[in-house]
Amino acid sequence: MRDRIISHPDIRVYKLQEILKIEWGLHVGRSICYKAKFNVISKFMGDWKLEFSKLLDYADMIKRSNPGTSCWVRSDNETVPGKHILKYFYVCFAALKNGWLEGCRKIIGLDGYFLKGACKGELLVAVGKNGNQQMYPIAWAVVDQETKHSWSWFLSYLIQDLQLGDGDGITIMSDMQKGLESAVRELLSRVERRMCARHIWTN
Repeated sequence: MRDRIISHPDIRVYKLQEILKIEWGLHVGRSICYKAKFNVISKFMGDWKLEFSKLLDYADMIKRSNPGTSCWVRSDNETVPGKHILKYFYVCFAALKNGWLEGCRKIIGLDGYFLKGACKGELLVAVGKNGNQQMYPIAWAVVDQETKHSWSWFLSYLIQDLQLGDGDGITIMSDMQKGLESAVRELLSRVERRMCARHIWTN
């Protein structure tokens, strides 16, 4: 069950028991399944606190090894006194930024996705359209939750990276993302705004 636990670290213990019973005909106790899941996650998923403590170094390394790349980390030390808690992490590689500026249409798709691994949060993404009508990744951010504030933070760096002006003929496409519409209205009030449901009929 190791590979299944690694790919779905939030799998419930009762679900593990059901799988073992159906696929192998084994009746395994709850405590044994819990211990097995804990051991797999501890061994193969690593120490999350240690990994997160290296995020600032990781951001610096990205910027040093990829000149022109934007990578920003924002933490919060007020929620839990004495501890820095990750709030936002933004990345826009120079190659992707330059590729969009030089060869993509002036269309930006924005969307948010729930992260379902051991670390919860939301992934915010900006994609473009290249000359072959294919999706072109531009930038992404990991945030604690999807709000107007997190979208405004993401968009402010995106605007800076892509040198976007309010009247540059940009089209923003998205669905009903929480807080996004008010953030776009505040930061890019004059851009064309279209609703998009492509991800619904392509999945």
